[in-house]
Amino acid sequence: MLLSTPNTAPAPSAAFLQTLQFRPQRKTHASHAPTSPTVHPLAAPLSPAAFHLPTLNAVRQSPEHDSNASPFPIPRSSKKRKGPIRWQPLLTWLLLVIPALWSPPTPEQLAPLGLNSLGSTATVSQAAAGLTDEQQLVADVWKRVDKLFLDRTFNGQDWFALRQAALKKPYKTTAQVYEGIKAMLEPLGDPYTRFLPPSQYDSLFGLATGSVAGVGVSLQIDPATQELTAAEVEKGSPAEAAGLRAGDKLLYVDGQATTGLLVDDCANLLRGPAGTKVGVVARGKGGESKDVIITRQLIKIQSVEALTANKGGKKVGVIRIRSFSQTTADTVAAELEKLENEGISAVVIDLRGNPGGFLGGGIDTARLFLPAYEKIVSVVGKTGIVEEYQTTDEGRETSKPLFVVVDKRTASASEVLSAALKENNRAKLVGEKTFGKGVVQTIEQVGQNAGVSVTIAAYSTPLGNNINKKGIDVDIPSTCEATDKAVQCLPEGVL
Repeated sequence: MLLSTPNTAPAPSAAFLQTLQFRPQRKTHASHAPTSPTVHPLAAPLSPAAFHLPTLNAVRQSPEHDSNASPFPIPRSSKKRKGPIRWQPLLTWLLLVIPALWSPPTPEQLAPLGLNSLGSTATVSQAAAGLTDEQQLVADVWKRVDKLFLDRTFNGQDWFALRQAALKKPYKTTAQVYEGIKAMLEPLGDPYTRFLPPSQYDSLFGLATGSVAGVGVSLQIDPATQELTAAEVEKGSPAEAAGLRAGDKLLYVDGQATTGLLVDDCANLLRGPAGTKVGVVARGKGGESKDVIITRQLIKIQSVEALTANKGGKKVGVIRIRSFSQTTADTVAAELEKLENEGISAVVIDLRGNPGGFLGGGIDTARLFLPAYEKIVSVVGKTGIVEEYQTTDEGRETSKPLFVVVDKRTASASEVLSAALKENNRAKLVGEKTFGKGVVQTIEQVGQNAGVSVTIAAYSTPLGNNINKKGIDVDIPSTCEATDKAVQCLPEGVL
């Protein structure tokens, strides 16, 4: 699963469920996370497949690297084998005998030569090293990142030296080893490559499988007051039944003050086993105090909603997409058919607060609105191979006026859809500049019950733009509250 919801850039959160690939060892499940950088959907059971990096209809291209298309330098080799290897009997003998007579030099032996390893990708036998359990966890994290990380220069760091330094630290507590791993990963300069302690890992896995319950509220940090705010309250949820409403400020959760906490931390406090209770102290929009006890439940959040609205005397079809999964495009197609039967004259896609999710969901949804043979997105991994995704057939709706409402929480797969429609001149973007997440992560299990998130790929828009840390500019600037209806974000006379 891929996820990230930085409270303050660049601290990723579980919302980075957008565009991740989840491959835990104890449970064979892959996912891809995101996530709006400031919004965290609580107890929103996502599709287990909602985070695989898609392989559908990919067109492999020449791996020529465009620095604008990827935020990471990707090394390549032009070496080619020109013929069969000769003297195979002799080589076989050498390969069998020499390793028995020679052991690789230690870093201390290499130091006089100005070297500190035979290469950062060298495999080290942990059993032979006699590592403690804490050191073994450090080594496991290092090994996963070493194998998968997109930036093969490791941000210009001596990656092996970082491993050695982390292994030499005296770890007496679990908290110390977690801090040691964090310190080892920080020099990579990638906010999305991070260690996930068991509490975070289990919570994220629970969100992907629906095995963790919550109260049915999405969180964000109010940019004006820096207070934890309920961005949305799910209809029929325990939070709504307890009296919480969108816009409420959550001051205390489970007895802990929320001041200074990341969205992730607060989300973890609200989630837990179904049937258990959590206390929340909040302040309503009118300043009224709300002190409630909420019983957690498994909540099915509807990721796609559709309705009709009037704007300028015209009937408009509005499709709200909260996150992307394997079934999002099919659901959007079905809702679009219903709206067309009601005689709509324009379509509005509401992506505000959408953290992303399954990258393929964003790609397939773009296909519904684009003509044949239009480019959607290009994805490049550590090998430099570029996979280009494009439409193959005429989309279901390619003629009606189309508007996409976005905000600074619109991220990842949502940005893939937004850029594809904007740069192919199919839609106008309305609202404010998007978050800017143009990289893909995978999450893998390490140790007994922890995880590590690793950036494995980067993507660029149809015109080759790298949006990572930049976002996508809108065509029609508009300021509207998260609680406003999407059509309210459209200026008068735009239709």
